[in-house]
Amino acid sequence: MIDEYIKKWIIKADNDLKVAKNELSLDKQDTVTDAVCFHAQQAVEKRVYFCQVRNYSRLATIN
Repeated sequence: MIDEYIKKWIIKADNDLKVAKNELSLDKQDTVTDAVCFHAQQAVEKRVYFCQVRNYSRLATIN
Protein backbone atom coordinates (compact mmCIF):
# COMPACT_ATOMS: atom_id res chain seq x y z
CA MET A 1 0.00 0.00 0.00
CA ILE A 2 2.71 2.45 0.92
CA ASP A 3 4.55 1.71 -2.33
CA GLU A 4 1.52 2.80 -4.38
CA TYR A 5 1.23 5.94 -2.28
CA ILE A 6 4.90 6.74 -2.86
CA LYS A 7 4.61 6.10 -6.61
CA LYS A 8 1.73 8.58 -6.83
CA TRP A 9 3.81 11.23 -5.07
CA ILE A 10 6.75 10.63 -7.43
CA ILE A 11 4.45 11.02 -10.44
CA LYS A 12 3.10 14.27 -8.99
CA ALA A 13 6.66 15.50 -8.37
CA ASP A 14 7.67 14.62 -11.92
CA ASN A 15 4.61 16.43 -13.29
CA ASP A 16 5.46 19.54 -11.29
CA LEU A 17 8.95 19.45 -12.75
CA LYS A 18 7.55 19.04 -16.28
CA VAL A 19 5.36 22.11 -15.80
CA ALA A 20 8.35 24.15 -14.63
CA LYS A 21 10.50 22.96 -17.55
CA ASN A 22 7.74 23.65 -20.07
CA GLU A 23 7.28 27.15 -18.72
CA LEU A 24 11.04 27.76 -18.97
CA SER A 25 11.04 26.65 -22.59
CA LEU A 26 8.79 29.58 -23.54
CA ASP A 27 10.12 32.89 -24.79
CA LYS A 28 11.53 34.97 -21.96
CA GLN A 29 8.70 37.51 -22.11
CA ASP A 30 6.09 34.72 -21.94
CA THR A 31 7.64 32.84 -19.01
CA VAL A 32 5.73 33.14 -15.74
CA THR A 33 8.60 32.94 -13.29
CA ASP A 34 6.49 32.64 -10.16
CA ALA A 35 4.84 29.54 -11.68
CA VAL A 36 8.28 28.09 -12.45
CA CYS A 37 9.40 28.69 -8.86
CA PHE A 38 6.19 27.28 -7.41
CA HIS A 39 6.26 24.05 -9.42
CA ALA A 40 10.01 23.55 -8.91
CA GLN A 41 9.55 23.99 -5.16
CA GLN A 42 6.61 21.57 -5.17
CA ALA A 43 8.67 18.97 -7.04
CA VAL A 44 11.45 19.20 -4.46
CA GLU A 45 9.03 19.14 -1.54
CA LYS A 46 7.33 16.01 -2.85
CA ARG A 47 10.69 14.28 -3.37
CA VAL A 48 11.76 15.15 0.18
CA TYR A 49 8.43 13.82 1.44
CA PHE A 50 9.04 10.63 -0.53
CA CYS A 51 12.45 10.21 1.13
CA GLN A 52 10.96 10.72 4.57
CA VAL A 53 8.17 8.20 4.01
CA ARG A 54 10.55 5.68 2.48
CA ASN A 55 13.01 5.99 5.36
CA TYR A 56 10.23 5.81 7.94
CA SER A 57 8.75 2.69 6.38
CA ARG A 58 12.20 1.10 6.24
CA LEU A 59 12.78 1.87 9.94
CA ALA A 60 9.34 0.52 10.84
CA THR A 61 10.17 -2.84 9.28
CA ILE A 62 13.48 -3.05 11.19
CA ASN A 63 11.87 -2.50 14.58
